[in-house]
Amino acid sequence: MRKLVLLVFSALVVGMMLATPVSARTVTIKISDRQGDIGKLADYTTCEPKNGWGDNAPIVQAGYFDMLSYWLSYSNKGKAYSFGMELAANLPTEGSPLPPGMKSVYWLMWVEQEPWNPAYGYNAPWLYAIALSYDGASYSALLMETGYNFVAPLSFEVVGATFEVHFSAASIGSLSSFWWFPCPMTVWSASGMVWDVDGPDPGAAPGQVWWDIPWPPV
Repeated sequence: MRKLVLLVFSALVVGMMLATPVSARTVTIKISDRQGDIGKLADYTTCEPKNGWGDNAPIVQAGYFDMLSYWLSYSNKGKAYSFGMELAANLPTEGSPLPPGMKSVYWLMWVEQEPWNPAYGYNAPWLYAIALSYDGASYSALLMETGYNFVAPLSFEVVGATFEVHFSAASIGSLSSFWWFPCPMTVWSASGMVWDVDGPDPGAAPGQVWWDIPWPPV
């Protein structure tokens, strides 16, 4: 169950996609995301924009919550995936504090059997979450099951404004197809409130339904 109260909405833009075989054994889809859109929140049922954070809000100024691109790759040779993002600013160095009131942040992708639908409200079903996590002290990467139950640590790299997390096909049940939803997500220390702070631009990827993207690529 996702404990979400807000979902970032950005205006419909034409994303730049790559969905071509990198080699005979690797397939990648890479999608661009509009910059400066994390303050544009959306209604869950209409997707219409609502009030957002001001440009001077610390969460906006940080920059590393704002996706510029995201990608998913699969290597048939290794039977493994790589999930990554490029953010609008360098990710924080270990030991650097998060914006005031924030307990932790996850840059993640949800793995779902079907795309999220407004009828679900805040109770969107999902199977797994693959996440890079930062708590103001250090980074980790992890695989979680429904309910955010920890399953296993994952390998990862953080370089400037980009990161990549690696996970095996077997770790998500060797699914032949699924839907995925990339998003930076914050956890607030005072209330434990969970917020999605950016998400895919509607219509940015071929075959996209609401904010979910099909795998394999269309």
